[in-house]
Amino acid sequence: MFKKRGLTHVDWVISLALFLIFLAWFFVFLRPTGIAPEDPSTLMNRIILDLHDELSVEVPLYPLFLESPYAAQSLPIVFRNPFPLHNLSTTFPLVYEDPYVLLISNHSKGTNILWFAEGQPLTIQTDVAFNYSRATTQGLGVLYDNATLVSLSYGNTVRIDPYEVHVNGNPVRNVSVYARLTPLAYIRREHNALYNTTTFITKGRMISVVDPLPFTNISQYNLTFAMTLHNYPHYFSNAENGTINESMCTSLNTTAVDFYTGREGVSFMFSNVSIIRFCGDVDEDTITINADMTILLQHFTYGVIFYNSSVNRSYEFRSPLTVSGGYAQPRVGFSREKLAEFQKRPYASVQGYFNIRRDLSIRINNSPTIANVSGQATLVQIGNPDPQVTANIYTRTGRCVLMNASDDLEPCTYEVKIW
Repeated sequence: MFKKRGLTHVDWVISLALFLIFLAWFFVFLRPTGIAPEDPSTLMNRIILDLHDELSVEVPLYPLFLESPYAAQSLPIVFRNPFPLHNLSTTFPLVYEDPYVLLISNHSKGTNILWFAEGQPLTIQTDVAFNYSRATTQGLGVLYDNATLVSLSYGNTVRIDPYEVHVNGNPVRNVSVYARLTPLAYIRREHNALYNTTTFITKGRMISVVDPLPFTNISQYNLTFAMTLHNYPHYFSNAENGTINESMCTSLNTTAVDFYTGREGVSFMFSNVSIIRFCGDVDEDTITINADMTILLQHFTYGVIFYNSSVNRSYEFRSPLTVSGGYAQPRVGFSREKLAEFQKRPYASVQGYFNIRRDLSIRINNSPTIANVSGQATLVQIGNPDPQVTANIYTRTGRCVLMNASDDLEPCTYEVKIW
């Protein structure tokens, strides 16, 4: 009896084991043999979205509105920085002397918009130089004596001597000076208890910004320039020409006056309407000039500009420009730095990033079209752009935007292939 019961127990164990083996094989044979491949269109959409996420940056760009009565090339402009940035970058050369900006602008007549961003400024090498007490640039020489500007020359000929600045009737003396020479300009800052000015000397011009605050009460501030001008018998201001003689003194309310002879001249420009009085001395061939500056707001800009051109072109030296800043606008584009890093990735790493088992090719060109054209630069090329395969090749092209070195936007194109 006991023997029969033991056999029954063994049979039951064997039957259970066979059942479990069968069940295991059942799941083995019925499980999926592979993951269904992703639809090519869906896969392509995902790759392009991931590509933009990986390569794009968002940068706030600040607009500067420049209103000009004429078109100009390589024109020096000085303005107070209207943006909350201390490292300014744009497509034109500039130098920043807090809180002022010297910009070398190319612009058209009318309203121009220049875009600024945080970044390293573009600069160029000019002929500006400083030696002991003399700054020079494109024929202009500015002479200092004991830290005070005393005369200006042009083409090795003294044109303004003497040159004096008065505040509230007193000549400016004993100023503290900070100066530096940059590739773009000689920059000089002078100040004492009543006088605070920043001067940029570049491209035949001397441009100064007078900022009376915080040194004095602006309502009691009077700034006067007194100088003697040599060998310029004619003047132009307020759209009128005139000739200076010894029996005539002239008074003008103006923002610009130009003194000239033949093809040469010197212009004085002011950011606010100022009173300009001048008298001639034919025997000495000189003009005595007094200029009373009207200081509005917190600063006042004036420029002394020597030139050698026809009178018909001298409107370029007689018409002040106006600039104003705008609010930041976010711009999104491919970053050149990210493109360079992406190009360094191994092919397998790129496949892994997009999580695909297919072969692929990614190309990004610095061009409005993807076709190979003269002057076009291929910024990214991952994989074989022309695969010789019999399998279906799925291709997607599109337009993109590229941030250049000054965070301005340039057109670019991309091409993605999978097979």
